[in-house]
Amino acid sequence: MRPTFATGYSGLNFAQRILFLLLLSLVSAASALAASANQLPPLTLQSKARIELGQMLFFDRRLSGDGTMSCAVCHIPDQAFADGRDISGSYPTNKHWRNTPSLLNAAYLQIFFWDGRSDSLSHQARGPLESPFEMNSNLAFINAKLAEIPEYQDLFQAAFAAEVKPELILE
Repeated sequence: MRPTFATGYSGLNFAQRILFLLLLSLVSAASALAASANQLPPLTLQSKARIELGQMLFFDRRLSGDGTMSCAVCHIPDQAFADGRDISGSYPTNKHWRNTPSLLNAAYLQIFFWDGRSDSLSHQARGPLESPFEMNSNLAFINAKLAEIPEYQDLFQAAFAAEVKPELILE
């Protein structure tokens, strides 16, 4: 007997029931994804200057407390901006209790961190910078350090028409 949505799966063995439920789940998930894909907000295009500044900040180890960590240490571009580990490495070379989520499509997220404690990318960015388990720094120190670097002064002027400021570092 072939199962259908009308007859259910009462005549199936255990493995067939599991397969049927899995297929039903996949169909439901595909429908939900198709519906939500139509609701994605449009992305705000960034200027070339903001992209250049963002890339420099992302790869700059000077943002960490001892100059050894950058965003890219955990969010590795060749690993889909994650790190591929079950439990992520941490500052200074110990283990974190979570793994590094991918940054792919992060612009579309509405909550951030595994526990959902942040509701924006700029709010989220401060967490790893100041966490003793991650970059072990603080925003005031980073701001003062970047404000002394001529290349950052120029990039912030080009990107925001402003000097280096904490809220712009997180932008």
